Order: sequence, then C-alpha cells, then structure tokens
Amino acid sequence: ALARVQRALDAEPENAAAWDTAARLSEARGEARSAAEALEKAANCLAGGESATRRYQAATLIEASDAEWAATLLERAVTAVPALAVAGAMLTRVAFGLGRRAQAKRAAELALELASGGAELDEAIRLETALIGGQAARSLDCPEPAARLYGAALEISPQHPEALSAKGELLFDLGDREGARQALEARLGLDTPDPERAHHLCLVGASLEANDPQAALGRYAEAIELDPNLDRAHGGLVAIYESLSRIDEAVNALQCWAARATGSKERAERLVRAGELELGREGREEPAEVLLREATAVCPEVAQAWLLLADLLWSRGRNGEALDLATRALDAIGDVPERSGIALIRARAL
Repeated sequence: ALARVQRALDAEPENAAAWDTAARLSEARGEARSAAEALEKAANCLAGGESATRRYQAATLIEASDAEWAATLLERAVTAVPALAVAGAMLTRVAFGLGRRAQAKRAAELALELASGGAELDEAIRLETALIGGQAARSLDCPEPAARLYGAALEISPQHPEALSAKGELLFDLGDREGARQALEARLGLDTPDPERAHHLCLVGASLEANDPQAALGRYAEAIELDPNLDRAHGGLVAIYESLSRIDEAVNALQCWAARATGSKERAERLVRAGELELGREGREEPAEVLLREATAVCPEVAQAWLLLADLLWSRGRNGEALDLATRALDAIGDVPERSGIALIRARAL
C-alpha cells in the first residue's frame, strides 16, 4: 500500500491527501520519522490551520528522537496559526527541554491565554504548561510572570505541591507577605514530603512578624528544629525577641546562633550583639563582659568587641585592665573606625 502511495506521489507530489496516507502507513509500520516527514510534506501542500495541525502532528511523532526538529515544526505551526493552543503548549515543553527558557515562557503564556479564551487544551496539558512556564520564567529572573504562571497551575490543581511552594516563595520575594503566607501555609499543610519545609516555615515566620509575632516565633522555632543551621530563622527569632523587649531570650538566641556559626567572624559578631544587649540593661555588666571577651578570643579582628570591652572596663574603674586590653586591641585590629575610640581609652588609662 505504501508503495502504491509513493507511486501516486511521484506522479503528483503536491497531493496532500496522499502524503497524509503515507504518514498513516509509515506510522503503522513503526517508522515515526518517515511519518513525520510525510506530514511535513502534506503541510507544505496546505495553508492555515490544516498546515499547522499537520506540523503539530509531525512534532508529536519525533519529539523524543529529534527535539530540535520538533521545535522547528512547532514554531512554524504557531507562526502560521497563533491560536493553535496545543502546538503552543507542546512548544513550551520542547523549548524548555532544549534550554530555550525565554521561548518556553512566551509559548506557555500564549497557550494559557488561548485556553482561558476557550481554545481546546485539556486540563493535564494546561497544568503541565503552567508549571513549565513558571519554571522558565523563574530561571529568567522574571518573578511576576512566574508567580502568575504558578497561580494558573493552582487554579487547575489547588493543592499542587510544586506550585504552592514556588508561588509562595515568589510572592515573598515580591513583597506580598500575606499571599506568600497563604500559599506556604497550604504547602505545609499537605501530607506530601517537603524537602524545603524548614525554609518555608522560615518564610511564613517572616510573613507573620509584623502582625502576629508570637505565631512567627513558633514558625521560626519549628524551622530551627528541622535545620539548626538556618541563619534566617535564628535571625528572625532574635529580631522578634528584641522588638518585644524579651532581652534574656534574645541573648540566649544569639548565643545559640553563635554556636552554629560556620566562621569565627560570624560567631564573634553574634556574641558582640548579645553583649550589646546586655550592656543596655542595668546591672548586666558581668554577663556582657563574658560575652565580649569570648568574642575577642574567637575573632580578634572584630574591632567592635574590643571597643565595647575596653569601654566597659574603663567605665568600671579597672584602668589597668583597660590599658592592657586596649594595647592588645590596637595590635590585633587594622585601620578601622573603632581604632580611634580604643586609642582614646588607652590614652585615658595611662
């Protein structure tokens, strides 16, 4: 049968129906590439929607074996008939697989716009298109379009884990804390595993800080329980405790955070901050001194620790200790703003 069709095409190469028959026969024989070639020939004999549909059909046959050619066929299809939503949706997937993120984003947006206007595109394909489009937009650092695309996915599947996570993270970055909280709370409420659960708890905590600091503390504590090294959660705890004037808890939180520091400078800076909080309260000079001495021992380059400690010793009349400490401090630090203050304390202590 295929041989007879080929003879007919030799005599009449512009016969679209014969090319269609050749495509069907080739596909039945398992010859996908030959079938796709025949469909492209048929498309060349036609125009408009009929031509675009055949190019789309050809692309479906060779997507797995020749994505570049599939992309070319789909590009021609959507150029000829921009309203062919199924071709745009498929182009989203193929372009993304080829690393063409901008093209995938545009194709997804157009396909979903067509679908919302009534174009035929089944639910599963719309969901896939929205998710891929969201990934593409996010990789291009286009947060607003990415959030819209993930939002479109959630309209189809309101409890989709990836879409909830991504939309929540994107809305947080865009400053929509309430929208971020809603999406991330929904994600946290799902039974499916969340590898980013600690991070999501932290973002929810940050979203709650202004209006419900007590709830925010709970989220940060949960995050730290899951990931004790999550700096953002530790910092959030400290900030809330400070804002609520719960200084004992702020100091304890800073000490726990300091113990988790990966570098000596970070650790010292957290200890200094705890020392400063202690100095802000009457009668807490001794705990402040312990914290500041630990900071100078951990990282001698942190000049603020030396300055606060020298000033503390001088103010308490311990001139000899202040002189010795200020001398050691000037040897340890570089040319930083705190140097002049330490030098002044040293001069007074002489």
